[in-house]
Amino acid sequence: MLEKLKDEALKGILFLKHIERVEIYEIKEGEDRPKMLFKIEIVNAEEVREKRQGLLANLSDHVRPDSSASRDSILDYSIRSIFRLTQEDGTSTEETWHIATLVNNVVTAREYMETQTNEDIKNHKLIPWVGVAAPAEPGKTIENSSLFCFLPIGIPLPFHAHVNGHFAVKQSRRDIWIDQGNDLSNDSSAKLKSAWNVHLFKKHVPEVYAMFLDTLGLTRGASYDLWPLSGRTGVGLDQLWKDLLEDTLHVVCRKNLRVFFCRTDKTSDLRVVNYKESWIAGRDLDEYPLLLQALQTMEDVVIDLPDPILKLIPGVAKTQNLEDRILTPDLVRKLLRKHKIDWSDVVSRETKIEMLMYCIQDEKVEDLEGLPLLPLAGNQWVEFSVSESCTR
Repeated sequence: MLEKLKDEALKGILFLKHIERVEIYEIKEGEDRPKMLFKIEIVNAEEVREKRQGLLANLSDHVRPDSSASRDSILDYSIRSIFRLTQEDGTSTEETWHIATLVNNVVTAREYMETQTNEDIKNHKLIPWVGVAAPAEPGKTIENSSLFCFLPIGIPLPFHAHVNGHFAVKQSRRDIWIDQGNDLSNDSSAKLKSAWNVHLFKKHVPEVYAMFLDTLGLTRGASYDLWPLSGRTGVGLDQLWKDLLEDTLHVVCRKNLRVFFCRTDKTSDLRVVNYKESWIAGRDLDEYPLLLQALQTMEDVVIDLPDPILKLIPGVAKTQNLEDRILTPDLVRKLLRKHKIDWSDVVSRETKIEMLMYCIQDEKVEDLEGLPLLPLAGNQWVEFSVSESCTR
């Protein structure tokens, strides 16, 4: 039991408001003094304390319905917390975690819930407090991520980050209220609590998840492993987070957050970019590596985006009236034409062949006009033109 408690100790202080250290001692029979079995503490406690107390200092005014700032105000912070585990023999190990916390607008949350349930959630003391946490170190992942209500709940999650929320939990604190097939139709209180949990995951968790990814930045390199890529089946509790990836993408695009990774071929510098100012390489460009390298010297091109994100982006962009930034032959032709002076005399013959082969995939050969991709004898390349294409 104590070994299990040791494993859970770090999780126990991830999202708490005040606790900075946990020490466990044991007094054995025949001994006068307790012996420390282990200690978990926040190394940069002062920095973490400042963030926590800054939020808590404004919380009382934030939740008052008569506050002049309550209509638009939110409270948030992100922090890199360093946790040190000290063993019985004095040896210690450290882990760095990235934690994002958000207390969203209370008034609008209450108004929304009243329209859905005809009840005031104020009577249940529920507020839109959410958070996300995961190891910040490259390559380190959580084996068993969990749902939290400040302390862990016995509910596993299908992605590599812990999610915290002011959920409506059951008395055992090992489960939360969720209406599965109108089972709660005769219990208005339980139905309200279930609706609140759904609302937290639909509206507020995506907001803090997007903030988490944005503030995480390049810490873990060009990795998307902390994104909520799996929502499982959508059956049972999975219905809460089945749309989390799509909802997070909506926030990312709406706020134009820098959460995508690209690298220039010239310098190999890794950068984070937003959706509106970058281009996204789809799976079809995997077959044209030389073209992809050339494009990376011209524009910010996001590569290696996981398939679940690629699948959702067109729909998200359409919903928000954003330009579709996933590269197509049409878009590539436009980019090549825009940067023609930069590449026409320097790229290799093999690269130009890949350019030509990709650009004619949609069979719109007439749109090649102006591109120096027409091969002639002697390794010469000339521009396509309407008159020449008509006579050849």
